Amino acid sequence: MFIIIYRWRIHPGQEEEFRAAWEELSAQYMQMRGQHDAKLTQGEDGVWIGKAVWPDRDTYILALERGVTDPRIANRMNAAVAERLDPEFRFIN
Repeated sequence: MFIIIYRWRIHPGQEEEFRAAWEELSAQYMQMRGQHDAKLTQGEDGVWIGKAVWPDRDTYILALERGVTDPRIANRMNAAVAERLDPEFRFIN
């Protein structure tokens, strides 16, 4: 498996919009792009943490190349983001 850990700081008052957009996009990636799972939580420090699980790196790269499933949802999510922190990439056997 190929796992990506994302981290964001969200504009105050935009948390629910961010969560809703994350859930919608994740559902589409699972249905249309082969993503296995996605989880979202907020850390004690206020940073939002998203985990996306893909079967392998190639499936993830292909999904990136195909582009976002719904730009309107992606725009809603991005508008809520105050800061993007560097993602982590992990391979799990």
